[in-house]
Amino acid sequence: MVDEEIEALLRRGMWMGKDGPPSWALTVDQLNAVLDKLQQLGVPILGGDLYEHVGGVLRSAYMSWYSDLKADETEAEYACRSVAETREYLKSIAEIANKYLYVAVIGECRTREPVGRIPNLMDE
Repeated sequence: MVDEEIEALLRRGMWMGKDGPPSWALTVDQLNAVLDKLQQLGVPILGGDLYEHVGGVLRSAYMSWYSDLKADETEAEYACRSVAETREYLKSIAEIANKYLYVAVIGECRTREPVGRIPNLMDE
């Protein structure tokens, strides 16, 4: 159920599997729209990479961030903090981000399996 909800959220973005890593890239606006839902589902954001949309292709912008689980933190606390850190990072790059950047994020569901990469679509 959680995986299906996350997949539906990520499908709003651009599939990078053919020319990049097997994951979805969302515009900053798209990502901001789904962060609340990811937090509500208890999905922490492990980090993400930024991409430029140039000539119809996504290319690395060589910018990224990450968030690690702290030893004294519950998964719910981690989900809240990592989403807040993602929002702060996006705010810090807002001047350039909305112009041409896509964001590929990796989250983690309660089973500690990565989400954001959808194996059954990798060969499409």
